[in-house]
Amino acid sequence: MDLDTKYFMAKVGTGFLLFSLTIFGIGRGCNSYFNDKTQNTQSHYTVSKPTGISGHTEYTRYKDGGVDVKVYPNFGHRYFDSKFYQDINGDGKVDRIRISNGEVRGNSLNKILDREYDYNQNKVEFNGADSLVLQLSKRM
Repeated sequence: MDLDTKYFMAKVGTGFLLFSLTIFGIGRGCNSYFNDKTQNTQSHYTVSKPTGISGHTEYTRYKDGGVDVKVYPNFGHRYFDSKFYQDINGDGKVDRIRISNGEVRGNSLNKILDREYDYNQNKVEFNGADSLVLQLSKRM
C-alpha cells in the first residue's frame, strides 16, 4: 500500500469513529432526557434510570410496601425482550415475573412465572430477580 492509500484509510477510519461516537452520544443523551425521571406521589415512588444507549429500568415502591421493577433492554423493548418483576407484599422475594418479547412481534407476552407454582423450575430467574430488586431497593 502506498502512502496516499494509508492516509486515505486513516482519514476514513477516523471519520467513521467520530460519526459513531456522535450517534452514540446523541442516543445516550436522548435516552437520559426521556428516561431519567422520578415521580413521588401519596401512593407510590417511582425512579426511572437510563441504561446503555436506549434501555432503562423503572423501580416503583408502593405505599403498601409492594415493589415493581421494569427492565427494558439496552437497544429498546420494541426489538428485544423486556421483563417486569413484582414483589407484591414487599418481602424482598419477587412473586411474579412477566417476560415479553419485542413489541414488533404480535402478542409480545412470552411467559408469566409465579413463585408459588414456577419457582422450582425457574430458580435461577427468580433468584436473579430477587437480587436485582434488593440491589435497586438499596440504590433508589
